[in-house]
Amino acid sequence: MSKVNADRIKWWSEKIARYGEKSFGPSVSRWALFVLESLRNSPKKVLEYPSLYTASEKLGVPRKYISRALALLTRSGLVKITPQYPLQVSFNISSIYRYKNSAQKVRGRIPLKDRERLLREDKYKCGHCGVEFSPSELEIDHIVPVSLLGSDEPGNWVAICHEHNRRKWHNFDSHFIRYYRGKPVKGSVGVRFKNGFFWPNINGKTREETRKNWKENI
Repeated sequence: MSKVNADRIKWWSEKIARYGEKSFGPSVSRWALFVLESLRNSPKKVLEYPSLYTASEKLGVPRKYISRALALLTRSGLVKITPQYPLQVSFNISSIYRYKNSAQKVRGRIPLKDRERLLREDKYKCGHCGVEFSPSELEIDHIVPVSLLGSDEPGNWVAICHEHNRRKWHNFDSHFIRYYRGKPVKGSVGVRFKNGFFWPNINGKTREETRKNWKENI
């Protein structure tokens, strides 16, 4: 490997470590870098597995870390994955030479009717401070950021005021969201990885509400 490659890998390794500190923790960062090294050493720079659990076993990454490690890598833009099975993880070599890469998935536009419904269900309260605001003073936030493979569905949405939305930015903090659907969150927000995406686990329940569910329950 050339000195330039080594320098760029070091730079990105430090950045991925910072991503971990702002999301799933330093242990996940270490496993993410372990997966990245496995990708770099693979002949075709692509790894393919029939399931997430098989990937965990073959790579030697603990099951509780594999999905979060892959999420950190997709946030960096160095790696792309196909959330459907077979699971394919590919390394975009050219992205090493950039200082910023696009995250794998871009959040979609939330329809006005869905936004209005969410604000009603959240009682027009900010998910962080619990203060009630007018609709124009609230934004819709993804509890688990889309850049970290968070689902772009209602279960992962929460109303949040402008100030706290700016503070949260594209990070995940398990203690940041304190109110969900107008009710206090007991303890921290957990995450569950299902069908290729993360969903928030709040007050002991994984919130998997989808846009389709909403339409069916109108």
